[in-house]
Amino acid sequence: MRVAAFGLFFASLGCSPECEPLPPVPQQICLSAVSAAIVPDASFVLEATGAVYGGTCQVRVDGERIELTIAGQTCSRTSGGSAKPVPPKPTSCTIPPLAAGAYTVNTPGTTPLQVATSGDSGVPACP
Repeated sequence: MRVAAFGLFFASLGCSPECEPLPPVPQQICLSAVSAAIVPDASFVLEATGAVYGGTCQVRVDGERIELTIAGQTCSRTSGGSAKPVPPKPTSCTIPPLAAGAYTVNTPGTTPLQVATSGDSGVPACP
């Protein structure tokens, strides 16, 4: 019985390879068209683009640091069982209301973000 179980386990390892794990950190962000501006005490939406197709976004604010974690599909299976990358698609991230001040977002090199009454956040609008 044990031999059969091990055989099934090792056979399953040879089946269609898993998609490559990719970092859940967004590569770039922009201000979504659904948000007019980034101002104090109002939530806003950032579009985060990473190596995933759509998906979900988790937001965590820790002091002056905004951490975004995106999760979604990174590849699709072909009829032959091989993994094929999917094109990236932005994921909407709703940021809770923040006090006025300077923040950073966890993109490569960190992206500065200003929350001010002028609405000039330093984050580009999405195309």
